[in-house]
Amino acid sequence: MHPLIGSASEQTWLVVFAMVIYFLVTVKPRDSGLFTKEVTASVKGVAILLIIFGHVGYFFISDHAFLPPLSNFSGIGVDMFLLVSGMGLMLSSLKSPLTIWQFYKRRLSKVYIPVLISMALLLILDFLILNKTYPLGLTIKNIFGIFPQADIFNDINSPLWFITPLLVYYLIWPLVFSRRAPWILPVIFFGLGYAQASDQFLGRLPIASGVYGLYQVHASPFVVGTLLGFCVWHLNRWYENHGRALVESHRKLFFYGYRLLLILAGAGLWLTLMSVDVNSRWQEVAFFSLLSSVMAVLFVAILPVEVGALVKLGAASFFLYVIHTPLMTRFDFLFRFLPSGLALVVYLAGLMVLWRLYLRWRERRLLKKIDNHQNYL
Repeated sequence: MHPLIGSASEQTWLVVFAMVIYFLVTVKPRDSGLFTKEVTASVKGVAILLIIFGHVGYFFISDHAFLPPLSNFSGIGVDMFLLVSGMGLMLSSLKSPLTIWQFYKRRLSKVYIPVLISMALLLILDFLILNKTYPLGLTIKNIFGIFPQADIFNDINSPLWFITPLLVYYLIWPLVFSRRAPWILPVIFFGLGYAQASDQFLGRLPIASGVYGLYQVHASPFVVGTLLGFCVWHLNRWYENHGRALVESHRKLFFYGYRLLLILAGAGLWLTLMSVDVNSRWQEVAFFSLLSSVMAVLFVAILPVEVGALVKLGAASFFLYVIHTPLMTRFDFLFRFLPSGLALVVYLAGLMVLWRLYLRWRERRLLKKIDNHQNYL
């Protein structure tokens, strides 16, 4: 769709070089802890980059030689995001249990409200600026979080297909979660994941064939994430009660064991990434994509350093996911006039600027509410 200026590999290396420089200048030693908020954010940062690379490489550039192999791993980015979402939700539920209403207000709203706001803004902008409307029935479904198709140029926001199954899990979560028996939830969710990937179930849903395949390939990560969260919770408890003293008494042994684990995780990640073939059967794609996402999460979790740039990208990941495709499909001009690699770097920088502006707007709103409350008192 958009021409490359220079060879595809040269433009890809430009993106890689810019990312490496940005990452290196933000590297610092990380705090202790296995799955801290910074680790989760870093994983989401990697995930959103892979997703954006995939969308750009396959949909916004006519020469698909631009961005491989980075663009080949966009599905792994989706799996990584779903995996840490399930893991984080399990860890937070075990740490601070919520009532059903509190869960929907604090957790569900963080997913649904941004989608609802983005939908409203896009509907208004498309009507006023592009003179474009959508079928009423489909629009109503989208507003309620149901996205039965994923046409990147004709739907209002095609990447939101994954919101539908995610909302189902969020709606069910507080109804079946029990802090006394948290293992029950992963068991139930494994059944739901199996149903999500089965032809018998999907064949009854009014969804497009593209979404059908996406449901199958990405049925497991959120479910597996809940199980990993359950395991990490007990691992952390064991470490606080027994592991810390054991590590201190065998510091040298654990030092070499840690280095070996880091090497094995890196090698495992490389091998699984090289095994991903989007042209294989969906079962093989789903298996290696899930395995790669688990290896990526493990590798980031045990890295001795923290990349501040990835933490920032991770904090903005859901915002970037919701907004990047609508902006690129409706108001693209950079790919038309700039070398593709440079255009992508500028896009990423611009998206992060929008994120910072959004944070400032949200901060001003909060301060205004506090001032109004104090004046009322």
